Amino acid sequence: MNYLAINTAGKIEILLKINKRYYSSSYDDVSTMALPHINELLLKAKSSINDIDVFGVCIGPGSFTGIRVGLSMIKALAYALDKPIIAVTYFDILAYDNNIEQNELTTVIDGKNNVSYIRNGNGEGVCIMKEDIKKYALKNIIYDTQYKGCGLKLIIEEKIRLKEFFDHSQIAPLYLRKSQPERQDGEI
Repeated sequence: MNYLAINTAGKIEILLKINKRYYSSSYDDVSTMALPHINELLLKAKSSINDIDVFGVCIGPGSFTGIRVGLSMIKALAYALDKPIIAVTYFDILAYDNNIEQNELTTVIDGKNNVSYIRNGNGEGVCIMKEDIKKYALKNIIYDTQYKGCGLKLIIEEKIRLKEFFDHSQIAPLYLRKSQPERQDGEI
């Protein structure tokens, strides 16, 4: 199955699979438009966006702007081409990247400003102060800075195998904290 997957929750990662071959791009700045990078990958693959069977997207948590940009772009492409979407969390990408059973794993994502997003096992993610990580952590801790770059591919292909597809209208971002303008003094 041909797919295009994007993770914009942290470092930007774009993965294209066309005819059993993989093409990828990664960069740091969310303000750099992803569409030219996608177009470049499609050109390398001698393919077009119409050849995509399913789109994959990281819904968060992570960069507020990054999540909105990536999610909006994938939802628009899926809507325009009438294709399904696979939604994954950044927590799951990190877990698959490290091949550790999720029930034994604490995944930690830098939320900037001395805040972290943390999830133990398969539980709900929470937003905490960085100094509190050890209070919540299980045996194995994986930080987003340890990302090796294969988690997106592994989880997308698992979701394809399981046929966990959604319509563009069913996908929403995973925000564990309010946007900066919405927060009151003292809120994290």
